[in-house]
Amino acid sequence: MTELRFKADGLEKDKTVIQNEKRELEDKINYTRENIDEEERNVDRLEKANKKLQLELLEVREAATGGQDQEADAVLRLEREQKRLKQKLDEQQDRQAAFATEKKKVESTIESQREENRTLDDRVAQLREELNKYESLHRELEGKLDSFLSQFRS
Repeated sequence: MTELRFKADGLEKDKTVIQNEKRELEDKINYTRENIDEEERNVDRLEKANKKLQLELLEVREAATGGQDQEADAVLRLEREQKRLKQKLDEQQDRQAAFATEKKKVESTIESQREENRTLDDRVAQLREELNKYESLHRELEGKLDSFLSQFRS
């Protein structure tokens, strides 16, 4: 009987640990979601800046007639800026993909923790029922023993 209580208490502790881990993982998911949202905003901003620079570059190329040295410098500057922004955009997209992957792993871990928690809950309930049955049987046997012994005392 003591062993069943010990097992039930151990399972309760395991359940508490799993619930704490679940809260931590849910916090991590929220943090990851916030980062993904931020990265998506950064990607949008960089895409807009890239489009703007592409339009400026196109305008400069079309307007190139007389002062070609200055225009060539402007074109080169805009091309460098476009490459830089494209690289930043690629980096942001890579980070966004990494966050999405991390989010999936965390969600998978949470789901497995939930399943384990359900299993532990079932096991705790089973052990509690078994403990109650044994305690009831113990009380019944003590009553019978007391009744039997009282016959000899009288």
